[in-house]
Amino acid sequence: MFFDEVKSQSLIKKEIVVKYFDAWARIMNKRSDRLGYIDLFSGPGNYKDGTDSTPIAIMKLILKNNDYRNKFVTVFNDKNKGYISDLKSAISNLENIKSLKYEPIFLNLELDIKTSDIFATTSIIPSLIFIDPWGYKGVTQKLISSLTKDWGCDTILFFNYNRIRSGIENPKVEEHMISLFGEKRYLNLREKLSKSNCLDKESLIMNEFREAMKDIGIEYILTFRFKNEGKEDTSHYIIFLSKNFTAHNIMKEVMASLSSDKIHGVAKFEYIPDKVRQLSLKDLYENPLNELRNELLTQYAGKTITFERLFYEHSKNKPFIKKNYKEVLTRLEEERKILCNPVVIKFL
Repeated sequence: MFFDEVKSQSLIKKEIVVKYFDAWARIMNKRSDRLGYIDLFSGPGNYKDGTDSTPIAIMKLILKNNDYRNKFVTVFNDKNKGYISDLKSAISNLENIKSLKYEPIFLNLELDIKTSDIFATTSIIPSLIFIDPWGYKGVTQKLISSLTKDWGCDTILFFNYNRIRSGIENPKVEEHMISLFGEKRYLNLREKLSKSNCLDKESLIMNEFREAMKDIGIEYILTFRFKNEGKEDTSHYIIFLSKNFTAHNIMKEVMASLSSDKIHGVAKFEYIPDKVRQLSLKDLYENPLNELRNELLTQYAGKTITFERLFYEHSKNKPFIKKNYKEVLTRLEEERKILCNPVVIKFL
Protein backbone atom coordinates (compact mmCIF):
# COMPACT_ATOMS: atom_id res chain seq x y z
CA MET A 1 0.00 0.00 0.00
CA PHE A 2 1.15 3.55 -0.80
CA PHE A 3 1.08 4.79 2.81
CA ASP A 4 2.85 1.73 4.27
CA GLU A 5 6.34 3.09 3.62
CA VAL A 6 7.44 6.59 2.69
CA LYS A 7 9.62 6.79 -0.41
CA SER A 8 12.13 9.49 -1.26
CA GLN A 9 9.91 10.77 -4.09
CA SER A 10 7.08 11.34 -1.61
CA LEU A 11 9.39 13.25 0.73
CA ILE A 12 10.53 15.54 -2.10
CA LYS A 13 6.92 16.05 -3.20
CA LYS A 14 5.97 17.01 0.35
CA GLU A 15 8.93 19.36 0.61
CA ILE A 16 7.94 21.14 -2.61
CA VAL A 17 4.41 21.72 -1.29
CA VAL A 18 5.44 22.70 2.25
CA LYS A 19 8.27 25.03 1.19
CA TYR A 20 6.03 26.81 -1.28
CA PHE A 21 3.18 27.03 1.25
CA ASP A 22 5.55 28.59 3.80
CA ALA A 23 6.72 31.29 1.36
CA TRP A 24 3.22 31.87 -0.09
CA ALA A 25 1.59 32.17 3.34
CA ARG A 26 4.14 34.75 4.55
CA ILE A 27 3.35 36.98 1.57
CA MET A 28 -0.42 36.46 1.55
CA ASN A 29 -0.64 36.99 5.31
CA LYS A 30 0.02 40.68 4.65
CA ARG A 31 -2.61 40.92 1.94
CA SER A 32 -5.71 39.07 3.12
CA ASP A 33 -7.76 38.62 6.30
CA ARG A 34 -8.54 35.00 5.44
CA LEU A 35 -6.47 32.36 3.71
CA GLY A 36 -7.15 28.80 2.62
CA TYR A 37 -5.45 25.47 2.13
CA ILE A 38 -7.40 22.84 0.17
CA ASP A 39 -6.23 19.24 -0.27
CA LEU A 40 -8.55 17.25 -2.54
CA PHE A 41 -6.82 13.85 -2.17
CA SER A 42 -5.48 14.15 1.37
CA GLY A 43 -4.83 10.56 2.47
CA PRO A 44 -4.62 9.47 6.13
CA GLY A 45 -2.14 12.08 7.39
CA ASN A 46 0.69 9.75 8.41
CA TYR A 47 2.63 6.89 6.91
CA LYS A 48 2.71 3.65 8.89
CA ASP A 49 6.28 4.38 9.97
CA GLY A 50 5.02 7.58 11.62
CA THR A 51 6.28 10.03 9.00
CA ASP A 52 4.00 13.03 8.52
CA SER A 53 2.40 13.34 5.11
CA THR A 54 1.65 16.71 3.54
CA PRO A 55 -1.60 17.60 5.41
CA ILE A 56 0.01 17.18 8.84
CA ALA A 57 3.14 19.11 7.79
CA ILE A 58 0.94 21.98 6.57
CA MET A 59 -1.17 21.99 9.72
CA LYS A 60 1.94 22.09 11.91
CA LEU A 61 3.13 25.19 10.05
CA ILE A 62 -0.24 26.86 10.52
CA LEU A 63 -0.38 26.03 14.22
CA LYS A 64 3.06 27.55 14.87
CA ASN A 65 1.95 31.02 13.71
CA ASN A 66 -0.58 33.11 15.60
CA ASP A 67 -1.70 34.99 12.48
CA TYR A 68 -2.19 31.75 10.58
CA ARG A 69 -4.21 30.21 13.42
CA ASN A 70 -6.65 33.13 13.10
CA LYS A 71 -6.76 33.26 9.30
CA PHE A 72 -6.53 29.82 7.74
CA VAL A 73 -9.52 27.85 6.57
CA THR A 74 -8.40 24.29 5.82
CA VAL A 75 -10.30 21.73 3.75
CA PHE A 76 -9.28 18.08 3.46
CA ASN A 77 -11.01 15.61 1.18
CA ASP A 78 -10.56 11.96 0.34
CA LYS A 79 -13.01 9.43 -1.08
CA ASN A 80 -11.60 6.81 1.31
CA LYS A 81 -13.61 7.09 4.55
CA GLY A 82 -10.87 5.35 6.50
CA TYR A 83 -8.26 7.86 5.32
CA ILE A 84 -10.42 10.84 6.27
CA SER A 85 -11.16 9.30 9.66
CA ASP A 86 -7.45 8.71 10.31
CA LEU A 87 -6.54 12.22 9.15
CA LYS A 88 -9.21 13.82 11.33
CA SER A 89 -7.89 11.90 14.32
CA ALA A 90 -4.25 12.82 13.58
CA ILE A 91 -5.07 16.52 13.19
CA SER A 92 -7.22 16.57 16.33
CA ASN A 93 -4.20 15.38 18.33
CA LEU A 94 -1.85 18.14 17.14
CA GLU A 95 -0.56 20.62 19.70
CA ASN A 96 -2.55 23.90 19.82
CA ILE A 97 -5.29 22.52 17.56
CA LYS A 98 -7.96 24.11 19.78
CA SER A 99 -6.45 27.55 19.11
CA LEU A 100 -7.62 27.59 15.49
CA LYS A 101 -10.26 30.20 14.69
CA TYR A 102 -11.69 27.95 11.94
CA GLU A 103 -11.96 24.23 12.57
CA PRO A 104 -10.61 22.06 9.72
CA ILE A 105 -13.25 20.83 7.29
CA PHE A 106 -13.17 17.13 6.37
CA LEU A 107 -14.98 15.86 3.28
CA ASN A 108 -15.56 12.41 1.85
CA LEU A 109 -16.23 13.19 -1.82
CA GLU A 110 -15.27 11.16 -4.85
CA LEU A 111 -14.15 13.70 -7.40
CA ASP A 112 -15.65 13.29 -10.83
CA ILE A 113 -16.15 15.39 -13.93
CA LYS A 114 -19.03 17.28 -12.26
CA THR A 115 -17.16 18.11 -9.04
CA SER A 116 -15.75 21.33 -10.49
CA ASP A 117 -19.27 22.80 -10.42
CA ILE A 118 -18.91 23.11 -6.64
CA PHE A 119 -15.91 25.40 -7.00
CA ALA A 120 -17.02 27.12 -10.20
CA THR A 121 -20.04 28.65 -8.47
CA THR A 122 -18.18 29.59 -5.28
CA SER A 123 -15.84 32.51 -4.68
CA ILE A 124 -12.65 31.07 -3.16
CA ILE A 125 -10.56 33.03 -0.67
CA PRO A 126 -6.82 33.22 -1.49
CA SER A 127 -5.84 29.57 -1.25
CA LEU A 128 -3.19 27.03 -2.05
CA ILE A 129 -4.83 23.98 -3.57
CA PHE A 130 -3.09 20.60 -3.69
CA ILE A 131 -4.43 17.98 -6.11
CA ASP A 132 -2.68 14.68 -5.49
CA PRO A 133 -4.71 11.88 -7.11
CA TRP A 134 -3.71 8.26 -7.47
CA GLY A 135 -4.63 8.36 -11.15
CA TYR A 136 -6.49 11.03 -13.12
CA LYS A 137 -10.20 10.54 -12.42
CA GLY A 138 -11.85 13.83 -11.50
CA VAL A 139 -8.85 15.94 -12.56
CA THR A 140 -10.24 18.11 -15.34
CA GLN A 141 -9.60 21.38 -17.12
CA LYS A 142 -12.84 22.63 -15.64
CA LEU A 143 -11.80 21.71 -12.10
CA ILE A 144 -8.41 23.40 -12.43
CA SER A 145 -10.00 26.47 -14.01
CA SER A 146 -12.54 26.75 -11.19
CA LEU A 147 -9.80 26.46 -8.55
CA THR A 148 -7.54 29.12 -10.09
CA LYS A 149 -10.22 31.61 -11.13
CA ASP A 150 -9.99 33.77 -7.99
CA TRP A 151 -7.20 36.11 -6.90
CA GLY A 152 -4.44 34.56 -4.82
CA CYS A 153 -5.30 30.96 -5.71
CA ASP A 154 -2.47 28.68 -6.86
CA THR A 155 -2.65 24.96 -7.62
CA ILE A 156 -0.05 22.23 -7.21
CA LEU A 157 -0.95 19.15 -9.27
CA PHE A 158 0.37 15.60 -9.08
CA PHE A 159 0.42 14.61 -12.77
CA ASN A 160 0.50 10.82 -12.99
CA TYR A 161 2.42 10.61 -16.24
CA ASN A 162 2.49 6.81 -16.49
CA ARG A 163 -1.27 6.45 -16.00
CA ILE A 164 -2.10 9.36 -18.29
CA ARG A 165 0.24 8.18 -21.04
CA SER A 166 -1.51 4.80 -21.18
CA GLY A 167 -4.92 6.44 -20.77
CA ILE A 168 -4.50 8.55 -23.89
CA GLU A 169 -4.42 5.39 -26.00
CA ASN A 170 -7.20 3.62 -24.09
CA PRO A 171 -10.66 4.30 -25.57
CA LYS A 172 -12.31 3.13 -22.32
CA VAL A 173 -11.11 6.25 -20.51
CA GLU A 174 -11.51 8.67 -23.41
CA GLU A 175 -13.98 10.80 -21.42
CA HIS A 176 -11.39 11.45 -18.72
CA MET A 177 -8.66 12.32 -21.23
CA ILE A 178 -10.96 14.74 -23.05
CA SER A 179 -11.86 16.43 -19.77
CA LEU A 180 -8.15 16.83 -18.99
CA PHE A 181 -6.77 17.97 -22.36
CA GLY A 182 -9.87 19.24 -24.15
CA GLU A 183 -11.38 17.28 -27.04
CA LYS A 184 -9.42 18.88 -29.88
CA ARG A 185 -6.07 18.58 -28.13
CA TYR A 186 -6.78 15.02 -26.99
CA LEU A 187 -7.70 13.79 -30.49
CA ASN A 188 -4.67 15.53 -31.98
CA LEU A 189 -2.42 14.07 -29.28
CA ARG A 190 -3.77 10.54 -29.74
CA GLU A 191 -3.19 10.74 -33.49
CA LYS A 192 0.41 11.94 -33.07
CA LEU A 193 1.19 9.27 -30.49
CA SER A 194 -0.08 6.54 -32.81
CA LYS A 195 2.54 7.35 -35.42
CA SER A 196 5.58 5.12 -35.34
CA ASN A 197 7.96 8.06 -35.84
CA CYS A 198 6.87 9.73 -32.61
CA LEU A 199 10.14 9.31 -30.69
CA ASP A 200 9.59 11.70 -27.81
CA LYS A 201 6.12 10.90 -26.53
CA GLU A 202 6.80 12.44 -23.15
CA SER A 203 7.65 15.88 -24.52
CA LEU A 204 4.61 15.75 -26.77
CA ILE A 205 2.25 14.86 -23.90
CA MET A 206 3.69 17.47 -21.55
CA ASN A 207 3.66 20.22 -24.18
CA GLU A 208 0.01 19.49 -24.97
CA PHE A 209 -0.86 19.62 -21.28
CA ARG A 210 0.86 22.99 -20.93
CA GLU A 211 -1.11 24.28 -23.90
CA ALA A 212 -4.32 22.86 -22.40
CA MET A 213 -3.63 24.88 -19.25
CA LYS A 214 -3.00 28.01 -21.30
CA ASP A 215 -6.36 27.40 -22.97
CA ILE A 216 -8.06 27.99 -19.60
CA GLY A 217 -6.07 31.14 -18.85
CA ILE A 218 -3.23 29.78 -16.72
CA GLU A 219 -0.17 31.81 -17.61
CA TYR A 220 2.54 30.35 -15.39
CA ILE A 221 3.28 26.63 -15.55
CA LEU A 222 6.23 24.88 -13.92
CA THR A 223 6.91 21.15 -14.19
CA PHE A 224 9.12 19.03 -11.93
CA ARG A 225 9.81 15.49 -13.10
CA PHE A 226 10.21 12.37 -10.94
CA LYS A 227 11.95 9.31 -12.35
CA ASN A 228 11.23 5.76 -11.24
CA GLU A 229 13.64 4.16 -8.78
CA GLY A 230 16.40 2.29 -10.56
CA LYS A 231 15.04 3.21 -14.00
CA GLU A 232 15.42 5.93 -16.59
CA ASP A 233 11.72 6.35 -17.32
CA THR A 234 9.45 9.00 -15.82
CA SER A 235 6.99 8.16 -13.07
CA HIS A 236 5.15 11.44 -12.54
CA TYR A 237 5.38 15.21 -12.41
CA ILE A 238 4.54 17.87 -9.88
CA ILE A 239 3.05 20.77 -11.84
CA PHE A 240 2.59 24.28 -10.49
CA LEU A 241 -0.23 26.34 -12.00
CA SER A 242 -0.68 30.05 -11.32
CA LYS A 243 -1.72 33.36 -12.84
CA ASN A 244 0.82 35.33 -10.81
CA PHE A 245 4.47 36.00 -11.66
CA THR A 246 5.65 36.34 -8.06
CA ALA A 247 4.10 32.98 -7.19
CA HIS A 248 5.75 31.45 -10.27
CA ASN A 249 9.13 32.85 -9.26
CA ILE A 250 8.85 31.59 -5.67
CA MET A 251 7.98 28.08 -6.80
CA LYS A 252 10.76 28.11 -9.37
CA GLU A 253 13.29 28.81 -6.60
CA VAL A 254 11.78 26.01 -4.48
CA MET A 255 11.87 23.46 -7.31
CA ALA A 256 15.38 24.48 -8.35
CA SER A 257 16.65 23.98 -4.80
CA LEU A 258 15.24 20.43 -4.70
CA SER A 259 16.38 19.37 -8.17
CA SER A 260 18.75 16.39 -8.18
CA ASP A 261 21.12 17.91 -10.70
CA LYS A 262 22.22 21.28 -11.99
CA ILE A 263 24.03 21.77 -15.28
CA HIS A 264 26.37 24.78 -15.11
CA GLY A 265 24.26 26.10 -12.25
CA VAL A 266 20.91 25.64 -14.02
CA ALA A 267 18.53 23.22 -12.32
CA LYS A 268 17.10 20.34 -14.37
CA PHE A 269 13.81 20.45 -12.42
CA GLU A 270 13.71 16.74 -11.77
CA TYR A 271 14.31 14.27 -8.96
CA ILE A 272 16.17 11.01 -9.53
CA PRO A 273 16.03 8.80 -6.42
CA ASP A 274 19.16 6.78 -7.15
CA LYS A 275 22.17 7.78 -5.10
CA VAL A 276 24.47 7.45 -8.10
CA ARG A 277 23.42 9.36 -11.18
CA GLN A 278 25.16 9.74 -14.50
CA LEU A 279 24.91 12.85 -16.59
CA SER A 280 24.14 12.32 -20.26
CA LEU A 281 26.51 13.39 -23.02
CA LYS A 282 24.04 16.16 -23.81
CA ASP A 283 24.33 17.44 -20.24
CA LEU A 284 28.12 17.33 -20.38
CA TYR A 285 28.49 19.22 -23.65
CA GLU A 286 25.58 21.68 -23.53
CA ASN A 287 25.63 24.81 -21.41
CA PRO A 288 22.16 26.26 -20.75
CA LEU A 289 23.75 29.55 -19.66
CA ASN A 290 25.07 29.96 -23.21
CA GLU A 291 21.52 29.50 -24.44
CA LEU A 292 20.35 32.20 -22.02
CA ARG A 293 23.18 34.52 -23.08
CA ASN A 294 22.33 34.19 -26.77
CA GLU A 295 18.60 34.64 -26.17
CA LEU A 296 19.16 37.86 -24.25
CA LEU A 297 21.52 39.27 -26.87
CA THR A 298 19.02 38.52 -29.63
CA GLN A 299 15.84 39.62 -27.86
CA TYR A 300 17.18 42.82 -26.31
CA ALA A 301 19.69 44.02 -28.92
CA GLY A 302 19.81 47.83 -28.86
CA LYS A 303 17.35 48.06 -25.95
CA THR A 304 17.63 49.57 -22.49
CA ILE A 305 15.77 47.82 -19.68
CA THR A 306 15.79 47.36 -15.90
CA PHE A 307 16.88 44.02 -14.50
CA GLU A 308 13.50 43.41 -12.87
CA ARG A 309 11.66 44.08 -16.13
CA LEU A 310 14.00 41.81 -18.08
CA PHE A 311 13.59 39.03 -15.53
CA TYR A 312 9.80 39.42 -15.58
CA GLU A 313 9.60 39.34 -19.37
CA HIS A 314 12.09 36.62 -20.15
CA SER A 315 11.97 34.11 -17.28
CA LYS A 316 8.33 33.05 -17.72
CA ASN A 317 8.11 29.22 -17.74
CA LYS A 318 11.87 28.91 -18.25
CA PRO A 319 14.30 27.00 -15.97
CA PHE A 320 16.42 30.04 -15.15
CA ILE A 321 16.35 31.69 -11.71
CA LYS A 322 17.59 35.20 -10.80
CA LYS A 323 21.04 33.90 -9.94
CA ASN A 324 21.41 32.54 -13.50
CA TYR A 325 20.44 35.88 -15.06
CA LYS A 326 22.86 37.82 -12.87
CA GLU A 327 25.68 35.45 -13.79
CA VAL A 328 25.01 35.82 -17.52
CA LEU A 329 24.68 39.60 -17.31
CA THR A 330 27.99 39.81 -15.45
CA ARG A 331 29.59 37.81 -18.24
CA LEU A 332 28.04 40.06 -20.91
CA GLU A 333 29.32 43.14 -19.12
CA GLU A 334 32.82 41.65 -19.06
CA GLU A 335 32.47 40.92 -22.80
CA ARG A 336 31.38 44.57 -23.33
CA LYS A 337 28.10 43.41 -24.84
CA ILE A 338 26.09 45.48 -22.36
CA LEU A 339 26.46 48.60 -20.22
CA CYS A 340 25.08 48.50 -16.68
CA ASN A 341 24.38 51.09 -14.03
CA PRO A 342 22.49 50.62 -10.74
CA VAL A 343 19.16 51.16 -12.53
CA VAL A 344 19.23 49.90 -16.12
CA ILE A 345 20.97 47.55 -18.53
CA LYS A 346 21.80 48.77 -22.04
CA PHE A 347 22.32 46.11 -24.70
CA LEU A 348 24.80 47.25 -27.35
